[in-house]
Amino acid sequence: MNKRGVTEWILWSIGVMVIMLAAGAILWTRFSTLTDSHAFEVNYYSQDIGLVVDTLNSIPGNQRIDYPIDLSDYTIELNNDSLAVSYGDIKASYYFQKNYFIQIQEKTLVGPKKLIISKFNNKIYLHDTIVTIPS
Repeated sequence: MNKRGVTEWILWSIGVMVIMLAAGAILWTRFSTLTDSHAFEVNYYSQDIGLVVDTLNSIPGNQRIDYPIDLSDYTIELNNDSLAVSYGDIKASYYFQKNYFIQIQEKTLVGPKKLIISKFNNKIYLHDTIVTIPS
């Protein structure tokens, strides 16, 4: 029986476990910091609302989309080429391709409980109150 080989194997196993635990602890602290700081939500909402604007940009006629999530803690800013969502100092932007046939009404909404994105006469609007869009 080779005791030196068994001891060496045990030491390697312990070393690998310590490295895995350290890597897991580093990843855990990194991802828990991201979720605590609302960075994930801000990035998600900017991409999601930006895709809604892109969708309105591509469908014909007058349309209205009611965004189903309460965004009262966030600020939403719509410009000619981007949509930005911010929470305190954290800000994420979604950039969309410029369409010269569709105009975008620049607007900033601070803490909207209800977000309505509409397209009327080839112009895209953000609203925080219910609007009626003619067909």
